[in-house]
Amino acid sequence: MIKKILILILSMVLAISCTNNPNNSNNQTGGNEPNVPSEPSIPTTSINFDEMFLKFETDNKTVPHFTFFKDDGQASTGARQWVQNNDGTNTCYIYNAPDNESGNQMPGDQASEPLPMSEIKIYVYRGVNPFKTQNDNNIESQFYFYRYTGKVFGFMQLDNFLIAVDTKTGLVFPYAVPEKWSALGSPDGWISAELGKTGNPNGGADITFTPHKFWQYDPIGQVNDDGSVTLEQFYIDAQGNNNYKPQYTGASPYKDIQ
Repeated sequence: MIKKILILILSMVLAISCTNNPNNSNNQTGGNEPNVPSEPSIPTTSINFDEMFLKFETDNKTVPHFTFFKDDGQASTGARQWVQNNDGTNTCYIYNAPDNESGNQMPGDQASEPLPMSEIKIYVYRGVNPFKTQNDNNIESQFYFYRYTGKVFGFMQLDNFLIAVDTKTGLVFPYAVPEKWSALGSPDGWISAELGKTGNPNGGADITFTPHKFWQYDPIGQVNDDGSVTLEQFYIDAQGNNNYKPQYTGASPYKDIQ
């Protein structure tokens, strides 16, 4: 009898030890265990961005929605192409888009048709941040930086910096913020998001934030394999409030790269 009791006790001890073994895949930590944050996952993309053109539409809440697409041969301006150029500082490629291929809705409570836009030029800086003359880290070489110029109503000149796209993953990052705002309530001049400040849309002193390398900020979206772009909700909410401060919570897979 004593021998049987000892065997039973030993079996119970082994069972408890196995249950609490951290290497046991069936083990679940209790509510009092510290949560270990998981590392951000790194997606992949099948897109060759050298073959893709960019168009956008900014909605009535001032949220830009982006689409990457291949030339379909239907443009009124002829075959779409990227033409190598220079902005005076860096090499860039320019796509002369047909009128109204991209556009901005009138800000307000109701959605509307985009305002007429002409002389649209989409710029892409391939592996070169347009705010720098040389890269701080080799990781920058895998990013394409987008910007556009154009005219609304044929006379109102626009020059806006858009997004940086990681060509290896399709992740979308902010790399520019408004330097100041015009009397019409639109960005007037752009500066690097790495400076830790942005113009105040309500006037007054600049809005400041903790500066990071642009690739360390939280991604604001993802380019899908069909060329559509899924935006993060925090970015949609921020843009709707003219809040251009980049978010940093450690969500970037490159957060530790200096």
